[in-house]
Amino acid sequence: IGCFLNRNHFAGFLALFCPAAVALSAAAILQRRWWAATTALLLFLTLSIGIALSLSRGAFIAYAAGIGLTVWGLFRRYGGRYAVWWLAIAVATVLALLCALPATRARMATLLDPDRNPSVQSRTTEWRDSLRIWPAHAWSGVGANALRMVYPRYRTEPGSGFLTHAENNYVQLL
Repeated sequence: IGCFLNRNHFAGFLALFCPAAVALSAAAILQRRWWAATTALLLFLTLSIGIALSLSRGAFIAYAAGIGLTVWGLFRRYGGRYAVWWLAIAVATVLALLCALPATRARMATLLDPDRNPSVQSRTTEWRDSLRIWPAHAWSGVGANALRMVYPRYRTEPGSGFLTHAENNYVQLL
C-alpha cells in the first residue's frame, strides 16, 4: 500500500484486478479445474473486501463496472449459465460487504446524491477549471508536472485550492 498516494488509489488498483479474477475463475470452471476456480474466487473475494474496506467510492464504481462488463462478456461468450452464476456471486459479495460494514454502507450511500457531496462538487469544479487551461495551451500543453503552477490563474473559486494534478486522467491529458 505504501507506494500509492492514498487508499483511494490503492482501491482503484485492486478494482482493476477483480474482472481478471472473475475471468480466471470462469475459465477454470469451464475446464473443470476446481482448485484453480476456488483460488480465483478467493482472490476475487479478497480484492472485494479490500475495496470495501478502503471506503473508496471511485473504486467501488470501477469495481461494479468491471464486474458488470465481465459478466456481460461471459454471457455473450458462453451463454447465460456461467454469467448468471457470476452475477449472483458478485451481487452477493457486494450486498454482504455493504450490509456487514456500516461505514462502507454509509459511504456508498453518498453516491445516491452526488450534488450534496462536497468531494464531488470540488472535483467537478477542479475539472471545469482545469479544462479552461486547455484552450490557452492547446498546442504545447503546460508541461510535465506544471499544472500546479498554471492552475491558480484559471481557478474560478477560491475554495478549490492548490491543485497538483487534475484528479482525472482525461482532463490531465488535455
